[in-house]
Amino acid sequence: MRRMERRQATREDRHGIISRAPFWLAGCVAVLIAALPASSPAISDPAKEVIHCLRAEYGDLAGFSVSYEREIRSSSMALLGGPATGDHASGRIHFRPPHFLKIAQEAPKPETVVTNGETLWWYIPHKQEAHRYRSEDVGRELRVLADVFRGLKEVSEDFEILWEGHAENGDRRIRLVPDPPWAETDHIRLAVTPACRLRVVEIHNTVGNVTRFTLGPLEPQDAFEEGFFTFSVPEGVRVLDESP
Repeated sequence: MRRMERRQATREDRHGIISRAPFWLAGCVAVLIAALPASSPAISDPAKEVIHCLRAEYGDLAGFSVSYEREIRSSSMALLGGPATGDHASGRIHFRPPHFLKIAQEAPKPETVVTNGETLWWYIPHKQEAHRYRSEDVGRELRVLADVFRGLKEVSEDFEILWEGHAENGDRRIRLVPDPPWAETDHIRLAVTPACRLRVVEIHNTVGNVTRFTLGPLEPQDAFEEGFFTFSVPEGVRVLDESP
């Protein structure tokens, strides 16, 4: 009953960074947050087992880097007879708790998203543009991404967490459904290896498109060089202030 009542709540009218940036950025900032209380080691719910193992794997890290490959699956293109996938990209994600994040796209063209928790920059070198946002204005997705990389330490009631069973390769799959609903995201699916590595993140939007990230092995980082999570505008680059 609580979930039905909350789903009837008015959806947010103001679009965040998802409506202003390409899918690779939207997907990067649309991963997960969990709503699970502490429990004893003997956990009967397989979805909770996945969340607890992720907390154990990521929660105490001082920082890390991880490679990613991203593809977008378009339901509209498939219906029209075109290819179901497209817009491939790859790069690296760097994170330092609690909210320092850098997403460095390497292919097909270099682009960078970097935030220190207060300001977020999206730098597009081939366009000589740098978009500036206040972190509080880019939506809950950015905070969600930071939380998963902290091992889901924040306790919330923002998601219903559903067990989806095992993939053919043995990965454990869970689905996170925003509750109350989000304007753009229908649900998020995670695939976690038997060794408790987050391997795949799929962001399913409300019109049926899927942004899929496949993550490489985690590379723990004890420290990053000074200024790694800050951005200095290069000479000749136009700055576009996207915050009101």
